[in-house]
Formats: sequence, C-alpha cells, structure tokens
Amino acid sequence: AMLFEILTAEPLHPRGDDALVSTLTSSPMSPAERRPDRPIAPELDELCQAMQAEEPEGRPSAHEVAKRLQLYIDGDRDLELRKALAAEQLAHARAVLASADVNARATAMRHAGRALALDPASVDAADVIGRLLLERPAALPPALIASLDELDRDALRKRSVRATRSYGSVFLFLGFLPFLEVRSWPWLIAFYVVLGAVVAFAWRGAITGRVSPYLSMLGNFTLALVWTRVASPFLLTPAMICGALIAVASHPWNQRRPWTIFVWGAITIATPFALEAAGILESTWAIENGAIQISSAIYNISGTAEAAAVMTANFAFILLVGAFAYTITRNGRVASHDLHIQAWHLRHLIPERAAR
Repeated sequence: AMLFEILTAEPLHPRGDDALVSTLTSSPMSPAERRPDRPIAPELDELCQAMQAEEPEGRPSAHEVAKRLQLYIDGDRDLELRKALAAEQLAHARAVLASADVNARATAMRHAGRALALDPASVDAADVIGRLLLERPAALPPALIASLDELDRDALRKRSVRATRSYGSVFLFLGFLPFLEVRSWPWLIAFYVVLGAVVAFAWRGAITGRVSPYLSMLGNFTLALVWTRVASPFLLTPAMICGALIAVASHPWNQRRPWTIFVWGAITIATPFALEAAGILESTWAIENGAIQISSAIYNISGTAEAAAVMTANFAFILLVGAFAYTITRNGRVASHDLHIQAWHLRHLIPERAAR
C-alpha cells in the first residue's frame, strides 16, 4: 500500500470505515491504470501489483521487494516487459487512429509516445509519431481549431497595429493645409472623416484581434473612393488601393474565398471611373492632345506648394505600402523557415522510415 501511494500520490484504499471492505473485495490495482497521468515505471507497476496478491505465497518477500527496488534504482530494466507494454500502447494508438474520433490524433500521439518511451528502438512507434507530426490531418480537432483561431487573431492584431499607424500617418499631411488652396471643404472634411473611421476600425482590431471582413472591405472601398477626389484615380489612389488589397488579402476570411479579393479590387478600381463617367462625381481627369490631364476635386493644384505636397504624398504612400508588404512577406518567410527547421529536426529525430 505504501509503494502504491508513493507511485500514485493517493491511497490504495479509501480512508475510514470503507477501508476494510475495499481491502477484502478489491483485486490488485495497477498504479499506472489508477493514475495514467503519472510517469510510473512498468517495473514498479508490476511489483506493486504483485505485492497486492491475495494469497501470501503469491506475494514477493521483503527481501525480493528490496532487491527489485534496488535493481530499478541501479538502472536495471525489464526490457521484455517494456517491449510488451510498448506493443500494447502502439496497438492502442493504431486502434484510436482508425476510429472516427476528432481527438484521435492527440490520443494516438500519447499512446505512441508512451510506446516509444518504453521501447526507444521501436521503429513502428517512431513511424506512427512521425506520421502524426509531419502529415496534416484530414479533420482538425476542436482544440486545435480554437488554437489556430487564436493564432489568426494574434496576426490580425499585429496587422491592425500596422494599419493604424499607416492610415494614421496620413493625418500628418494636414500640416500642408495652410499652404494649399482648398476647392471643396465638404470633400476635404469627408476625406478625413472616412480616414478617421478607418483608423478607429483598425485600432479596434488591434485591441480585440477581431476584424470584420465586410467592414474592412467597405471601409477601404469608401476610403479609396474619397481618395480619388484628392488627385484623380490615377495619382495617389493606386498606391492606397495596393495597400488596402494587401490588408484585404491577408484576412483569413478572404483567403478562404480568394475570389472576394479580386472582386473587391475590381469594384474599387472601376467605381470612381464609372461614377465620373455617369456625372455623379466631378471628373478629375481627361485626355487632351495625347496626354492625361488630372485635377483635384479638393485642392487647386496650380503652384509649387501643391505640386510638392502631391509628390511628397505619392512618395510617402508608396513607401508605406512597401513597408506594409515587406513586413507581411518577412513574417511569412520567417514562419515558413521556422516550420521547415522544426520539420528538419523532427526528421532527424525519428527513424528514416518514419520520416518518409
């Protein structure tokens, strides 16, 4: 009973009046079966069960118990017993994998891991572990799906922080306002109201890690539309749409529906041209004498200050989009390399047959 309690951290029989009944009626109890969560050596598990034999002659003597304990402490292991237990654990792993349980892979991994711990030379156990580690499951268990969702939310938080900074930096161009001649204050106010709403939306995503793909596409579409009022659909707007496309394309919802990315891009690009052609919006471009002439619905671009502001804004927006794209591609490359490094180490950890 003492060895059982040492191995399991709980008594073999209940305390109190029920102890006698349990002692007289219960059969030998395996510590490993009572506490499968504890790393109980099979040699000690077998010894503990032998000490619980009902008949005295079936129990090992005190000398035998001491000898077997000392052998275990000295590092002696019953290899045949361990191989038999490993085969049993491996059979459990394969049986679980053949079932339709969504948590089968996690359970099979535990059984296969125990099999490999009991018999480190078992190629079959390593083969099962290798396939579980390196092959993508057909159906993901709920716990893994929840973990992946949290990973996506963390990525959305980081992207939202970058979007907040990128969009928020546009407010810095208000510093040019005293040097510019404003043609339409309503359009200027509308531009910064929409920009402020997009920044607030991105900031909320940075806090919560949840970004509605519908609101994201709507907000970026509206911002792109008012952006065309600054310097036509041909200047500044393309850089803004490229940055927005990167943000839209990086959302998990859109990645599962890639057609939405192309549809959003096509609608966002075509809408201002269509509205100008229909006369709903003021025309900001024209082709004359083989050249495209552009104008602004918000500013009078007629002097050096206006030209400098437009060139600075165009330069800054292109750099912002480039920095945004660089960050996303760099993070993807780092993640891909980390995954490859882990897989490479795993392939060298397990036998060659398992790695294939």
